[in-house]
Amino acid sequence: MECTRVREEMGAWRDGELDAALSAAVASHVAGCASCSALARAQAWLGDAVRDVSFEAPPRLAARIASLTRRRRPRTPVLPWAASAAAAFLLGMGLMAYRGRSIRADALAAELAGNQVRALQPGKLVDVPSTDRHTVKPWFGGKLDFSPPVKDLAAEGFPLLGGRLDAVAGRPAAALVYTRRRHVISLYICPAAGMPETVSSGRNGFHVRHWRDGEMAYWAVSDLDPAELERFAQLFRSRPS
Repeated sequence: MECTRVREEMGAWRDGELDAALSAAVASHVAGCASCSALARAQAWLGDAVRDVSFEAPPRLAARIASLTRRRRPRTPVLPWAASAAAAFLLGMGLMAYRGRSIRADALAAELAGNQVRALQPGKLVDVPSTDRHTVKPWFGGKLDFSPPVKDLAAEGFPLLGGRLDAVAGRPAAALVYTRRRHVISLYICPAAGMPETVSSGRNGFHVRHWRDGEMAYWAVSDLDPAELERFAQLFRSRPS
């Protein structure tokens, strides 16, 4: 099965709504696909987190709202309870939104880690192998609806290996590949509009550094030491295109 079909069926698969043959096919794909496996784990985590949400309105806030409603509707004793419930609901929704952002940040980090695992398989790392940015940058022309900046950082110890087409959060992205000694750095680049603004700092042994520059969003992913990955990010950001 292709990833697109698996992701369409993943919710029904997790809920046990697929027939035996289709369920087995989805399970087999998820077991062998790092990206879909990470998505399945993230969805399971999100479901558990939503079920675990429990919130009670602070007594002072509940009392304040109840006091206001009593002054407006003194003959309706049920309203303080309704006000308290409404306050608890709104505050609970705020907590769920916060936790939802945290879960999405972790899910994106898991996706990027899955991308990196897949890229490190033989023959998957680069589509255009070249240390020359004047070769790599034009290669993306016509393959993406944006032109990613490609910078030469070889003098600082981060030589360019090439580039490939990839995806972040379901959107096409350019992936520039750099190295630091024996470590591989994938720098994912795509337009920032509509993309997640936060991502966890790492997942599954890989570290992530994220930033935005103008209309573009960047995610540097590697098993490199976090301090060196941060240095790479700073060098890339400060180097003129």
